[in-house]
Amino acid sequence: MVDTNPARLAHHEKDGSSPRPRPDDLLSTADAAEFLHVKAGTLEVWRSSGRYGLKFLKIGRCVRYRRADLESWLASREASSTSRPAEAKPEQRKPVRRSPRP
Repeated sequence: MVDTNPARLAHHEKDGSSPRPRPDDLLSTADAAEFLHVKAGTLEVWRSSGRYGLKFLKIGRCVRYRRADLESWLASREASSTSRPAEAKPEQRKPVRRSPRP
């Protein structure tokens, strides 16, 4: 996400540093996907299916993700063993609907 705040840009131009990310930054799907190291299409599938309970904002037709929400979600996915993967919290679990087989 590109910081367009003139005051912050002027400050960073003077000292040569890049703007630090803030927790309340809003990221597009592409930016959020880059942050999570997944494809944008993967995020779109997770969002439409409700998989993993990843929070997002709808602003008109635009979808945005808060950086803090992504960081929190990543922390909740932490696991210490592959035999016991991180599980969704009970309120995030959704039943899987399957169509009857013919």
